[in-house]
Amino acid sequence: MGKCQFSATTPVDEKARLAELRSLDILDTPPEVRFDRYTRLVAQIFKVPIAIISFVDEDRQWFKSSVGLDVGEIPLEMSFCVHALDRDLLEVPDALEDDFFKHHPAVVDTPFIRFYAGTVLRGPTGQPLGTLCILDTKPRYPTEKERTWLVTFGHLVMKLIHHDAALTAARQLVNHAIERNTRSRLSDETLFGDSPTNLIRLADKDDLYLAILLQRLNSLD
Repeated sequence: MGKCQFSATTPVDEKARLAELRSLDILDTPPEVRFDRYTRLVAQIFKVPIAIISFVDEDRQWFKSSVGLDVGEIPLEMSFCVHALDRDLLEVPDALEDDFFKHHPAVVDTPFIRFYAGTVLRGPTGQPLGTLCILDTKPRYPTEKERTWLVTFGHLVMKLIHHDAALTAARQLVNHAIERNTRSRLSDETLFGDSPTNLIRLADKDDLYLAILLQRLNSLD
């Protein structure tokens, strides 16, 4: 009953994983209401004292949003989430009854974790970046429905991450477009051929107006 439960494991390419995590520019960013909304909701629905949206860096677990903790990051040796990266869901109903986790630093010392469940958060290319997890200081045995809820909330958080990645790509497209054409000194028209939808998205995100004027100049040669 106390053994951890998890989905089938998949090998993790740590170099590719860290490269994607850093490309998102999310580490060490300020708190955001849109992420905090999910941790508060998850903590309330599952009635747990701790809920976290976290990202696993090279030597630390960094918290983008958390309920029930007053720290912003922990070293990897204190992390449960690092063990969830090679699977979709990791569940430890009673850490003291689990051969792997019963000697874990976060179990035998503060905050004395007994229960953990974490669903992995993946980046746009599918790399595991971190988890949405819930923790308790007493054992818990989630139902299949509760597991499904946790995974569903994880997918909603991933949508936020992927949306931000799309906006970053749109900004890069804009930056590329303002490089002046050497002949006309006008913006590169590939801006308009690549993805105008991204420009509309970017303007909406930053509460800006968007106007596009396209004029084709014939070669003087």
